[in-house]
Amino acid sequence: MVFGGLVSAAAYVLVARGIADRVDALTMTAHQSAFGLAVILPFGVAEVVRGGPRLLTGHSAGGWLIALAIGVFGFGASFLLYNFALATVRAGRAGIILRLLPVFGVLSAVAVLGERIGGWQWCGAALIVASIFVFPDGEPED
Repeated sequence: MVFGGLVSAAAYVLVARGIADRVDALTMTAHQSAFGLAVILPFGVAEVVRGGPRLLTGHSAGGWLIALAIGVFGFGASFLLYNFALATVRAGRAGIILRLLPVFGVLSAVAVLGERIGGWQWCGAALIVASIFVFPDGEPED
């Protein structure tokens, strides 16, 4: 399972790096978001049609603002910055940056939602950050 995740992450970096040479970061992020919406939307519609959980009702305005903030800042901004980095650095270095996404996801949950994380989560974040320094990208420095 881990190996499959590493292979898919590496494939994503290589494909995205090739596209980043032709498209600006904002356009690339918009296309990624639109593709993600197109993939997930039918499942959401099917869930609502079959009478599943009421996804659009019963939430406060504050809850919707938090969800919007997580979408815009937690996902949108992070992928925009990642796509910008992808266009300006080599693929190996971009792969290293990709490793940081879970750390920023957890930190944004702490900042925006007030989530509390324990010792194991801090250890995981530290290991991810340490991996950036321990495992080089295999590309010579300029």
